[in-house]
Amino acid sequence: MYSIKYLLIICAFNISAYSMARVTPDPDFVVRNKYDYTYTIYSYRNRSNITQQDFPAHIKFRILSFELGTLTSVPNDVLPIGLFVLQFQWVPLAYIADDAFQASADTLDQLEFTDTNLTSLPNALLSLNNLTSLTITNTNIQYWNITILEHIVPNLKVITLINVGLTSWPSWISSSKSLYFLNFALNSIAYVPDDAFNSLTNTLKQLSLETNGLTEVPKALLNLSQLKQLVLSGNNFKDVNGRPGIEQLLSFPSAKTIEGLFIESIGLTVLPNLSGLTKLTAIKLGYNNISDPTSGSLPMSVTYLQLQFNNLPSVPTVVSNVADIGILDLSNNQITNISMDMLSSKIYYLDLSNNNISEITEAIGTRIYSLDTLNLKFNPITYIAPSAFKSITSLIDLYLDNTFLTELPVALSSLINLRTLTITPGSLTCECPSPPELGKWYQTNVVAYKINNACNNGTLMTDYLSYPCNNYTRTTTTPGGGVAPIRAFILSYTYAAVLLSLVLYISSF
Repeated sequence: MYSIKYLLIICAFNISAYSMARVTPDPDFVVRNKYDYTYTIYSYRNRSNITQQDFPAHIKFRILSFELGTLTSVPNDVLPIGLFVLQFQWVPLAYIADDAFQASADTLDQLEFTDTNLTSLPNALLSLNNLTSLTITNTNIQYWNITILEHIVPNLKVITLINVGLTSWPSWISSSKSLYFLNFALNSIAYVPDDAFNSLTNTLKQLSLETNGLTEVPKALLNLSQLKQLVLSGNNFKDVNGRPGIEQLLSFPSAKTIEGLFIESIGLTVLPNLSGLTKLTAIKLGYNNISDPTSGSLPMSVTYLQLQFNNLPSVPTVVSNVADIGILDLSNNQITNISMDMLSSKIYYLDLSNNNISEITEAIGTRIYSLDTLNLKFNPITYIAPSAFKSITSLIDLYLDNTFLTELPVALSSLINLRTLTITPGSLTCECPSPPELGKWYQTNVVAYKINNACNNGTLMTDYLSYPCNNYTRTTTTPGGGVAPIRAFILSYTYAAVLLSLVLYISSF
């Protein structure tokens, strides 16, 4: 599968394939490639040079990628005719001949340089008439040829310049007329002029200024009437009148259109008041120093909330005020108890891993009906009440590894739909007899085999939950529960009948 992705922030969820389907589309900062699933990718790896013989004339090359290896130059007249996409990734490329792209002058649509040794834009770009996407990543461009930029920028719709050594706002952006995606992450642009986006008022929809040394929210954002996604993570915005500087966004027209806001690692100590961003659906607030769970506000439209790697002692109150949150990440905080009554009834993914939860003494989520993924790993949990999971029977994925549990929780017997279960190998005692509730659960749920090595005495979990270690199958009279006794009775009767037939046969002689 081919895809050029311009990723800034990657959600790190430990979830099953089923849960991943529920999580997508991920709100990460990304451009989907229009050539996905359409053309074959021809990937040349570990090459030191390129020759015409590499591209047979009977093959129509549309997507071409050079990855790894020691390729340092691209000569004239070697690349195939009619390319749509051309990538150079993780190669020490330092020189491209002036006519290297001539064979695809009118067709090349997307061009990417990632981790190369280029120090200036190649003159070969002057031959490209229809380039709409330019990506340069981790390449130190020291000279930006204005003649080249004036030729290609007016047609560009996607510009990604990540960690390319920009130290000031590039004035050539003003020549852009149709740009909708702009990513200037990991540069040193500490100031954005007020008129920076004047030519992009009605076109720019996705903007990233991540990790640039900004201390104020750029006033240039005032002019963006179509902005949908804004990434300002990794900057250090100064407080304004005792409030987080990021709240200045509320006074911008763009506040009415923003759907995704990423403000991770910007030095927040309290949750900002962002309820005025009425179309906001996804917000990332991780990697800050937020410790007050009662601070801030969010709009009712939020469905995706990340607050990982903060110092929250409990579930923040803003969560209870937002009815439609489906994905909530509170991992790596200081939370000591689960206040499930504060959670949205529509939540289906909840990550509470790496907190300080030691006990679950009450039923989780008396009003949570759609939860299918619960991550509790890396908590010092020693006890889970038998009724803890009785209200979340919809749960599909449960992560309990690296806790302090020493016995398999009886609460699992409520989880009739569980398909994924993780528990640290060798952490449970598994002493017979096992609880009859778990034996009954095992009869209808095969997930136990996934934790077969969880016992510390060499017993397989499936054996621990089965007859004779569990006497559920010997004593039960409930429908379906008497399978083992019935089977034993039939087998005994069959053996007896065979033995009797044998005796009668022998007696006949």
